[in-house]
Amino acid sequence: EAMRYPEIADRRLMVDLEELRKLDCRYIFSRIELDNAEELGLKTVGTWAGAGANSAEGDPSVIVTDADSPYTITVYEIPDWTGRTARSERGT
Repeated sequence: EAMRYPEIADRRLMVDLEELRKLDCRYIFSRIELDNAEELGLKTVGTWAGAGANSAEGDPSVIVTDADSPYTITVYEIPDWTGRTARSERGT
């Protein structure tokens, strides 16, 4: 059975964003909300959760996708070196 509420003490992402950009990576999918996302310059695209996920309860910013899923996924966009994101280039 899937674990609904993992106990994670350190919620920071330790990554070299320049290396991810070299790989043409635009998004990071995370099982947890990252404590240092703003510090890294990541933009939150959205949070998707199953109705059984803890973060789905009463939070209007969370999109509930599957009543049976225990998971919550937050998607972060990696800006390029100029600070622009793919979404800002499209005008969204």
